[in-house]
Amino acid sequence: MAEVEHGMTLATDITALELLAPDGERVSVGALVADSPTVFVFLRHFGCLACQEHVALWKPRLAEFASAGAVVIFIGNGDTKQLREFVQKTGLVDQPAAAYTDPEKRFYDVLGMENSLASVLSPGAMFNAVRALGRGHLQTSVQGDPTQQGGVLIVDSAKRVQLLHREARLGDYLPVEQALAKVKELG
Repeated sequence: MAEVEHGMTLATDITALELLAPDGERVSVGALVADSPTVFVFLRHFGCLACQEHVALWKPRLAEFASAGAVVIFIGNGDTKQLREFVQKTGLVDQPAAAYTDPEKRFYDVLGMENSLASVLSPGAMFNAVRALGRGHLQTSVQGDPTQQGGVLIVDSAKRVQLLHREARLGDYLPVEQALAKVKELG
């Protein structure tokens, strides 16, 4: 599979990739793309303090994404039990968003998401970890690949990539406001 870039339409082999829902049901990426913008928020792993912080930054704005007609989907790479626990712990249960897992990280790989030890141990990553700790987020355990980084992918209803942000290191989030602005621009 070719790496995805801005402006590309997601190829059939990408939209056929399967993710797991909290109940273990397999769902293709293509089936998740809505008739309006779809925002995929990639997390590192389900025990990650930075991922808890990342969700906490998105939660207050999820209703705005829904009002703009966008579907927000959080994706991690642990198992389904860890996914269910993460959804409970972060309070995503009754939010206008969904959560899935990609335990084999195929979707991460095709998007070219960073995966390296340096991305976790760099000075910038350490600063971001301290920031997350200061905001009350705790590292509980490793529940997925600890060197995997996340990002944000926004596709339109035609499955064209409208925005792709690859995190370079732990805590290198795309500002939620930037994602919301893109969704509103597409609306």
